Amino acid sequence: MYHLVGWIYIWIRYRDKERVRSIIQTKYNDRFYNAGVEFIFSIFGVILISVLLIFLFGFLGRLFFDLIK
Repeated sequence: MYHLVGWIYIWIRYRDKERVRSIIQTKYNDRFYNAGVEFIFSIFGVILISVLLIFLFGFLGRLFFDLIK
């Protein structure tokens, strides 16, 4: 799964055969798997931080609302 996601991500992002080869060799150690893992984990991290911030703002908003009331 990571290999496929990495291949799609790199090809959509760079769209040039030589540039894709260069980026894969230098940044991802010649493996689309590494690109896929990095992409999936970055998406997961953004979602996790967003959910935590929503809960934090909800908690703080409720706390301040109860203090004012």
